[in-house]
Amino acid sequence: MKTFVILEDQSLASRTVFAVGWAAALQVARQIYQIVIWVVLARILTPEDYGLVGMATVVTGFVSTFASMGLSQAIIQRRNLDENHLDVAFWGGLGIGVVLCIAVIALSPAIAIFYNQPQLRGIVSVASFGFITNALPLVYAAVLQRNLQFKEVGIVTGSGLLLAMVTAPLMAYSGWGVWSLVIPPLLIGPAGFLVGIKILKWRPRVSLQWQKLWELVGFGSNVAGASLLVYIIENLDYLLIGRFLGPGLLGLYTLAYQIMTLPRIHISSAVAQALFPAMAMIQEDKQRLRNGYLKAVYYVASIVFPLMAGLFVVAPEAISFIYGEQWVPAVPLIRIFCVVGIMHSVGTFVGSIFKATGRPDIEFRWNLVVLAVFLPMLLVTVQWGIVAVALGVTCTWLVLIPIVVSIANRLICLSWQAYLSNLRYPALLSLAMAVFVWVTQSITATLGVDAGIVLLASILVGVSFYTGGMWLLDRKSYSEIVHLVFRRKLLIRMADDAG
Repeated sequence: MKTFVILEDQSLASRTVFAVGWAAALQVARQIYQIVIWVVLARILTPEDYGLVGMATVVTGFVSTFASMGLSQAIIQRRNLDENHLDVAFWGGLGIGVVLCIAVIALSPAIAIFYNQPQLRGIVSVASFGFITNALPLVYAAVLQRNLQFKEVGIVTGSGLLLAMVTAPLMAYSGWGVWSLVIPPLLIGPAGFLVGIKILKWRPRVSLQWQKLWELVGFGSNVAGASLLVYIIENLDYLLIGRFLGPGLLGLYTLAYQIMTLPRIHISSAVAQALFPAMAMIQEDKQRLRNGYLKAVYYVASIVFPLMAGLFVVAPEAISFIYGEQWVPAVPLIRIFCVVGIMHSVGTFVGSIFKATGRPDIEFRWNLVVLAVFLPMLLVTVQWGIVAVALGVTCTWLVLIPIVVSIANRLICLSWQAYLSNLRYPALLSLAMAVFVWVTQSITATLGVDAGIVLLASILVGVSFYTGGMWLLDRKSYSEIVHLVFRRKLLIRMADDAG
């Protein structure tokens, strides 16, 4: 019987280097897919099309938290893993997918009535087949992740993303309308499944050992419960806006919120995902844990803070130029979310601290508190429109994020003074850059310069000002960030701190 063990032939630092690099590359691939979906298709489709898919996604995304029952995380966490575990995980995940697909199709008429959108019945029914297709590559990706083989994970996932990225524009230009947002994602799973078979040289067997399934579900069910809370928190606003304000406003809100979350998803999460195993290995060494945590926070802040500050200033020109005039009403929402996006980018790492120190129970209880705060806030603000909702979400996170960061910092004996001092250069330089870019825009506007040229000039001025300021104030960190982007030397230092 083949046994799947965690690779031990490379140093922790070396494995972490390549894990972070390839995790980031995978996030870039996902971001490119999102760009195609939002930028290319946004010029063909309408906000209503995106709003309808957003409504369907609220439902399917909620149900998907039960789709794998945490089996992927259980595979990654389990030290001794054999083919029997993989067999039951594959068929168990696929069986859950079939059950959920049938259940959502049965509920689709009620969902359409809830939103008062009859066309949602067909959209939700077709989208529900994603529970089945997404289950196909689940085991393959999990086995590769537990070995920190993120290059291969990227190949498995990227193959499906590439297929969907090509299919979506073709369908949109061929007149498929909203279906060009619904059908292409269904191709991602099957493509990854076929590539995964080729990489791992493993195929699921029909023989099952149910004891092995319970071993995985015992761990995975707790993960699924925590994921459920996170999903509810992150989608309550979509649900209520879609119900009370309609698909058009939901489409604008969705664009603004997703732009805010892009840095958190594609930068912060990539670093956290790959560094967590290394941090867990040194959980008893508070000093080294603090050092690794502060470095991760600092370097992510050095990239995300100026991105959000710059977007706040150039949002009108950027949205008009990139997405088209029909999306300009989203600009106020984007500017509001840029504020909380700054804090979200560094707040992402608290989850790694909770898990690395063996206290995921704190994260679960904290999410219960967040849910209890968010629900009444959204029920009140949705009565006043999407701007009120965006302001409510932002103000709530501005209060909650410092609290949860404080809890995480206390676990590793990190003071607020040290934490804030660590962020002083990215914060001050981003603020100064935003003011400088705004002055530049004001001057060029009086000269009657074309909006596209103003946008390009603003970006060049902002990048030059910020990078120049970092070079003057913190030359060592500036060099390390350059190495992060071009040579990966920073990753080696971060991995050494964590390993």
